[in-house]
Amino acid sequence: MIGSLAQRPFWEVHARERHPARFEHVLQPLNDRMESLEEQVSQGQIDDWTFALRCKALKYEYEQVERRLLLTLAQELHSRL
Repeated sequence: MIGSLAQRPFWEVHARERHPARFEHVLQPLNDRMESLEEQVSQGQIDDWTFALRCKALKYEYEQVERRLLLTLAQELHSRL
């Protein structure tokens, strides 16, 4: 039940509206890494292909972090009921 709730679009909207600081906290390190990648490619330290590969991996990690937080928030809600 909790896992199902965590996957619902309405839950994601609600969780983001209710807990923006928690999303920012868990996603900020990934945003920082993205900025670093952009800087590396603009300075010629990595090529476009490497940049694209690293962005794809970072996107996957970003999605995993978001899903874990959504599940955590659903579990916290369930424990309060």
